[in-house]
Amino acid sequence: PTGRVFDHSGAEVQPAYWLGKYSDMPHILSFLNESYQTIFEVLQTDNEVAPLLGPFQTAFANKAMEQLEGMIGTLRVYTSRLATKESYWIFHKDGDDFDLKVSDPKNPSYLLIANDPEMESIIGALNALILNRLVTRVNTGQGKNVPVSIIVDELPTLYFHKIDRLIGTARSNKVSVALGFQELPQLEADYGKVGMQKIITTVGNVVSGSARAKETLEWLSSDIFGKVVQLKKGVTIDRDKTSINLNENMDSLVPASKISDMPTGWICGQTARDFVVTKTGMNGSMNIQESEEFKTSKFYCKTDFDMTEIKKEESEYVPLPKFYKFKSKEERERILYKNFVQVGEDVKAMIKEIQQFRTMM
Repeated sequence: PTGRVFDHSGAEVQPAYWLGKYSDMPHILSFLNESYQTIFEVLQTDNEVAPLLGPFQTAFANKAMEQLEGMIGTLRVYTSRLATKESYWIFHKDGDDFDLKVSDPKNPSYLLIANDPEMESIIGALNALILNRLVTRVNTGQGKNVPVSIIVDELPTLYFHKIDRLIGTARSNKVSVALGFQELPQLEADYGKVGMQKIITTVGNVVSGSARAKETLEWLSSDIFGKVVQLKKGVTIDRDKTSINLNENMDSLVPASKISDMPTGWICGQTARDFVVTKTGMNGSMNIQESEEFKTSKFYCKTDFDMTEIKKEESEYVPLPKFYKFKSKEERERILYKNFVQVGEDVKAMIKEIQQFRTMM
């Protein structure tokens, strides 16, 4: 902070650090822990943000604290859980170690993030923050990006904002999406029934192993595989003759019981179709039974992996390098705590500078 700042014409202007020096996640979380009055005073200095504060400022001015806590209190409770020494260190402004646009043709890259069962609620939220920001970076470019795949295993452990829109629009930007989860009830518990339906009705390819939940089995058997005309043969034998009856009826292509009993290594599902030129015969006739575009894309099969080749490939994996190296656990705690405190001091200094600027206006 430099106090009063003037441009080349001598007019007083706002200091440049207001334009984003403290816009990283740790400083924002620290700022949210300030009093309501301080938060409103600082945000009011931004002409674009000021109109959005109307309902909150009205409640604060009328001392409707219960109403204000209902609007903002819940947000502060959840965000306070993210304010840890580790998250401040990773997401600090000095931690811009790479660009989230992993599909940049000039600098393509890989990004791997993982969760921890012991801190799932915290790390899952931070992972979702990274992932949702990454999506906005790669789902652009009008098809000029390097083809990229967003692969999310155990989808219910993090929140993927507007994932159905990504699935529906990302293809034009050369982005594919692969989502993995155990059962539909697990997905519904974290994304809600509407969110679950948006996901399972938008995807074009479905691959499933053995399932147990009733909802999952009904979805696979009824919605994915459906029913087909099946020929049933009946044989009746009596004293004088033997009768053979042939009947056609609609029945499940793959019954739910067959899916639940699939052994290890077996999979079933459906793949999206490619565009196929319709082949017609004389006078525009078409044989639907033999035409390629009407052949089913559903499958029920056993996988065939070369385990020897896979183990050979795994043996050649190189361990991931450590980006941060601390001499000891004590030094790590000391450095992280110092950074944690520094973020709070940065916010205090910024608030003080802005308040001084307001008094001079």
